[in-house]
Amino acid sequence: MSARAEPAPSAGQAGPWHLYTAVCLQRLPVVAPPLSDTERRFAALLRQLEFERSLKSSHEIRHEMDIATAEALRASEGDDPDLAEAASLQTAADFEDACAEELAGFEPAPTVTEADRTADQRSLQRRLSSRLVLVVQQRLGAGTSWMLPQGRHQDGATLRQVFFYKAVLRGGSVEPVADRVADHRWLTAAELGGQLRSGYRRAVHRLLIDHD
Repeated sequence: MSARAEPAPSAGQAGPWHLYTAVCLQRLPVVAPPLSDTERRFAALLRQLEFERSLKSSHEIRHEMDIATAEALRASEGDDPDLAEAASLQTAADFEDACAEELAGFEPAPTVTEADRTADQRSLQRRLSSRLVLVVQQRLGAGTSWMLPQGRHQDGATLRQVFFYKAVLRGGSVEPVADRVADHRWLTAAELGGQLRSGYRRAVHRLLIDHD
């Protein structure tokens, strides 16, 4: 957003225009989003191509060697100490069983949080698979308006005609200044539609990559 500066007003005139800069502060997805139908079909195609073009893995070769060792040990009726020692080691089948047992005991963390269940849009712990954008209810005179966080331009700062800046929240939390901001929310790109004015929303959507 921008506005050109004017000379100081005389008595009875409106105040001067000021230059403001807004920040599109985003929280990136915390967990991978579910695949779309096209992505699932493409992933299945890649798995099939990999299977058709693949060579034997080290694990498959090890499994074949284990089978050959067991057959040789039976043929020697246990008289070969080297074969007996090799057969006593963990086989590829034993390794598969151990992996299956470990997987059975694994419980993934839930991706639906308490903030999702209570529809708490002020929490960063919501919609973990989506990109969230911070919007604030800015105090403007006697009223308020929902917008991106903004600040007045300071002398000496160079904007180069860019008035919306993008930033990513890496950690911590956001505490709005109470005398400037009445409320705040972390919203997805789709949720912005019901919160921002239409013209302002179009400008913000140009900054966003995903529109989930």
